[in-house]
Amino acid sequence: MISTLPGQHDPLLIGLAGLLCLLGFWATARLFRRCRYGAGGDALRWSLLTGLTAGATFWCGHFLALMAYSPGVPVRLDPVLTAMSLVVAVLGACAGVLFAVKLRAPYGAILGGTIIGLAIAEMHYAGLLGYRVQGVVTWHSGVIAAHVFLAVALSVLALVQASRAERRGTPWMIGGFTLAVLGLHFVGMSGYSILPFDMSGDYVDARSFRTMALAMAGIAMLILLGGMLSYGMLDRVGRRNTGTLLDALEKAERANRDKSEFVLLLAQELRTTLSIVSGYARLLSSTAGRGMREPAASDERARALGEKIGAEARQLLTLLEEVVAYVGAEAGETALSRTSFSVRDMLQEAAGQACPLGPPGTVTLSVECEEITAYADRALLLQAVVTLLQGALLQGEARRIAIRGRVAKEGFRIEVEDGATSVSECERARQAGAAQEHQPQGGGQSGLTLVICRTLAAAQGGHLTLLRGEAGGSVVRLAMPEEAIVRLPAVQVPSSRAPGLRLAG
Repeated sequence: MISTLPGQHDPLLIGLAGLLCLLGFWATARLFRRCRYGAGGDALRWSLLTGLTAGATFWCGHFLALMAYSPGVPVRLDPVLTAMSLVVAVLGACAGVLFAVKLRAPYGAILGGTIIGLAIAEMHYAGLLGYRVQGVVTWHSGVIAAHVFLAVALSVLALVQASRAERRGTPWMIGGFTLAVLGLHFVGMSGYSILPFDMSGDYVDARSFRTMALAMAGIAMLILLGGMLSYGMLDRVGRRNTGTLLDALEKAERANRDKSEFVLLLAQELRTTLSIVSGYARLLSSTAGRGMREPAASDERARALGEKIGAEARQLLTLLEEVVAYVGAEAGETALSRTSFSVRDMLQEAAGQACPLGPPGTVTLSVECEEITAYADRALLLQAVVTLLQGALLQGEARRIAIRGRVAKEGFRIEVEDGATSVSECERARQAGAAQEHQPQGGGQSGLTLVICRTLAAAQGGHLTLLRGEAGGSVVRLAMPEEAIVRLPAVQVPSSRAPGLRLAG
C-alpha cells in the first residue's frame, strides 16, 4: 500500500504551482474589483473574463501539483477526464463570479463561493480519476468530505471578503483560493492510497511528466503575464480617459460659471441703461404736460431730454452689438478678416465714435500713438477699443482719458488710461473676475466691459491686463502678439491732443 505524503512531491513544481496561483489570483482579484462596478453588458463581460482567469488558474495550479506527485508506480493520463476537470473549473468559476456580482451582498458572495468551492473539489477528483496508476486506488470518504467542506469554506471566505473591501479584499482572495487549490491538494491526496500491481496498458514513469509540466507552467505564466500587462495598460488608459473627462467637466463647469457671471453683469448693465431711458421718458412726459404754460423752456428741456434718451439708446445698441461679438468669439464662430492698417488712425476713429456717449461735463480725450502698422482684424480691434473708451466715459468720473499706442518687445499694445475713482478696488476686482490678469486698482471700467474686451482680444491672440495708473486712475492694456504687427522703422510721433473731442454737457 502506497500512501500520499508531501515528501512524494517535486518541490520545484510545487513552487511553480504556488507562484502561478499567486499571480493568477492577484489578476483575478483585480478583475473582480473591476466587474463589481460595471453595468449591464460590461459587468457580464468582466465577470466572464474574471471567471475564465480564475478557472484557468485553479486548473493550472491543480495540474502542476498533480504532475509534481510521484506515486512510485507507472501512470498514464486519461485525456477526456483531464479535459473535463479543466471545463469544470472554468464553468464553476464563471458561475460563481456571476452570482457574486449580480446578487446582493453578502448572499451573492456566499452562493458564488459555494459554487466555486464545489467546482474546485470536483476538478481535483476528476483530475485524479484521469490520473491512472498501475494499481488499485483506495479513497477515504472522511478525508474527501473534509476536503470538500474546506474548499467551500475557503472559497466563500475569499469572495465575501473581496466583496466587502476593495484593496483589502485582494489578499483574502489570493490567500483563500491558493489554499483551496494547493493547500487542500495535500489534504485530498492524503485520502488517496494505491495498491500497486501489474496491469496491461501504456503506463510510464510519473517522473517523465516533469518536462511537460515545466513547459506548461512556463507557457501559462507567459499567458498570465501578458494578460496582466494588458490589464495594466487598459487600466492606465481608463484612468487617463477618466482624468480627461474630469478635466473637461471641470472646464465646462468653470465656463458655465463664467457665463453666469457674464449674464449677471449684462443684466446689470441693461437694467441700468433701461432705467435711465425710462426715467428720461417720464421726465419728458411731465415736461410735455407743462408745455402750454412755458413753451420755450419746455421745448428746450424736451430737446435736452431727447438727446439724453438718444445717447442711452445708442449705448444700449452698442452694448448689444458687443454682446453679439462676445458670444461669437466665445463660440469660435468669429471669422477674422486680417488687413494692414494704421493703429493711429484706428485709435482716432475709436475716440470719435466714443465721444457722443460721454456723460455731462467736459471730458478730454487725447490720442498718443507711435507709427504702428498692424496686421489684424481692424473691425474687431476697433470694437474692443471703443468698448474700453465707453467704459471709461460712462462708468467713471474721469475728466481726462488718454489713449496710447506703443510698440512692444513682442507685437504692440494699446492702453486706455482714466483718472476715475468711482468704482472701488474690491468691487472692480470682483467684477473683472479671476479670468484676466490684473492688479486691483480703482477706476471706471465695469466688469462687463473687461469681460467683453478680453474675449475680443483673445479672438486675435491678444490679452487684457488691468494696471494702476500713475495719476491714481486705472490703465487697461490690450497687448497684441508679434504676428499682429508689420515691423517698420520706429518713428516717435509727438503727442497730439484732439481739441474737437471735448464733451460738453
